[in-house]
Amino acid sequence: MTISFAVKTTIEIIAVLFLVWGFMNEEKFIAFEDKFLRAVGIHIRNRRRRKAAEQRCKQQEHRCAQQCAQESACAAVPQPKPEAVKKNPVFTDYNVA
Repeated sequence: MTISFAVKTTIEIIAVLFLVWGFMNEEKFIAFEDKFLRAVGIHIRNRRRRKAAEQRCKQQEHRCAQQCAQESACAAVPQPKPEAVKKNPVFTDYNVA
């Protein structure tokens, strides 16, 4: 008797016992099925949300990397100097209201 045969037989026995218990306790079994399906649905929904969040994070990192590369490229290009402010020779004090 191999291990795979023993595992298969054990699973079959458990399935039969579960089926018999389900016939004897139908209300409890239906409640269990409802709870199990709800739990599976919640797990699937959370997994989809987690995957979507990871995808958004990767996209944001990609955008950030592109923006940083673009900013570094822009920083390498010399910026034109602003024109000198022409002072009015009449007014020497610019803080006068």
